Amino acid sequence: MPEAAAAPAAPRGPVQAVTEPDVACLHQICRDLAEAADAVREAARHATGLAFGAGVPPAARRGLLRALTDPAGFGWGPQGRGPLARAAWFAGVLTGRESLAVSLAVTGLKARVRAAAVEHPELLEDPDTARVIRAIEEDRQAEAVRVFKGIIGNQGAERAFALLAPSFADIVAWNALTDENPFNDEAGWEIATGRTLTAAEPFLGIAGRLWSLLDRGPGRAERKRADRALLERLDRSGTITGYIRNIGTFGTGGTLLVQQVAGPDGVTRHVVQLAGMAGVRGESPQDLLGALNAVSRPATPYSRAVTRALRSVVPSGTELALVGHSLGGITAMNLAADRDFCAVYRVTHVVAIGSPIDGKRPADPRTRVCSLVNEHDVVPSLEGRSAVSPYALPAQFTEFTWTDDTHAFPLCHARQPVRTQPRVRRAGGERARRRGTRALPRPGHGHPALPALRPLRNDQARWLTRLTRPARACRRRARRARRIPRRFPPRPRPAPARPPSRGGLRGPCRALPGSWNGSPPRRSSGSTEPGNGTNSPPP
Repeated sequence: MPEAAAAPAAPRGPVQAVTEPDVACLHQICRDLAEAADAVREAARHATGLAFGAGVPPAARRGLLRALTDPAGFGWGPQGRGPLARAAWFAGVLTGRESLAVSLAVTGLKARVRAAAVEHPELLEDPDTARVIRAIEEDRQAEAVRVFKGIIGNQGAERAFALLAPSFADIVAWNALTDENPFNDEAGWEIATGRTLTAAEPFLGIAGRLWSLLDRGPGRAERKRADRALLERLDRSGTITGYIRNIGTFGTGGTLLVQQVAGPDGVTRHVVQLAGMAGVRGESPQDLLGALNAVSRPATPYSRAVTRALRSVVPSGTELALVGHSLGGITAMNLAADRDFCAVYRVTHVVAIGSPIDGKRPADPRTRVCSLVNEHDVVPSLEGRSAVSPYALPAQFTEFTWTDDTHAFPLCHARQPVRTQPRVRRAGGERARRRGTRALPRPGHGHPALPALRPLRNDQARWLTRLTRPARACRRRARRARRIPRRFPPRPRPAPARPPSRGGLRGPCRALPGSWNGSPPRRSSGSTEPGNGTNSPPP
């Protein structure tokens, strides 16, 4: 009988386990690809200027145009501000032709998503999010939107945004560079190359100037007397966690809180606490339009109202610490970036919770900025930089990031103290996990954000100020008054009194005899011409 088949031999060497890629190496690849894409785009812009410029030999022009439209060269690479260059670029967008620079930038964004999936495997393991990423990769943006709506319908908007939050900005930039909308391409380029969003938002390409035009007004602040129950609920510990609790205590009803504190050196300082967005539309400047404007513009009605409030209760030259949540954190950073505001007050610290502030810079180089970010919160990435970005933080910045088990938005965006183990990332370095921390440490005990502060007595330490935006309502009433016709004619105004005549017309022009300088003749009341005995107009 034939012998039985022998069992397969055991492998000679050790079995190699499947390991995740190194995040630091992936981040370096992302930065190199973004730099290469920027260099290729600049070269294509220079070649486009030569190809459509004057004084170029025909043979050289044909060679440049061939290189700009060849898939083996620049792809479809016309760039520039001239009419011909813009028309050629627009034709490539409408026809779906992709350039070499866009391919490099998109490859870098894919590497960012892969690096984020190392710490957040749900990005690629969840079938719905994998379908969204695959649809964008295959240039099927309509299907990607349909799948994302399906995630919202099946799992809820909270779960959908929380799943994509670690790479939300990268996915949005990826979509902006590959879709048929030409208005959001510049925003996608700024995110892909690690720059600050300045041109427009990456979704539809609406410029920030439009939000600034719609969100106007000087802002107004009114002193408000707080009840004793509210003062008793305010936290007096002088810690960042206490300030976060205070913001949740007085709420988003258009109110800010100023606490007067004293440090170990005996110097009196003030801590300004700013709440976030109150709703879609309201009389307070803390609405959705104000939030969109604050991300792209430094001066908003909210920041102007806060300035008016502080000028009425805080003396000039005082040291301030600005603490804000969401829109309040953006406004705090906008105030710290305002040179006029920093000329009146000395902003020592800015603490922002769940705010997109990484693209802003304080005017005073001594100002220290602390950003608290939940990695499943989509709001801090609206400015183009997420918590897992490959680019280093700006100078003066310290970032605390953490995750939780809920993965639900907006619960991960709520005003609540940190109860998990945060990761710390300082300017110019990668993130490092802090050991032995269960919550944010107290100021003055290892935390780089604020010194140890001792609140003063309640009657000296609290100012509650009501922020309003009267200009919007006034403009609305003025527009309504211009549209509605008046029921009664306006009352005629009395004619201004004329000075007594001194024997002729005054001014640079004198009327010639027989003319009346554009007005009907008037009969003189006391002079007559000799010989005819009738009144005549003055000469």
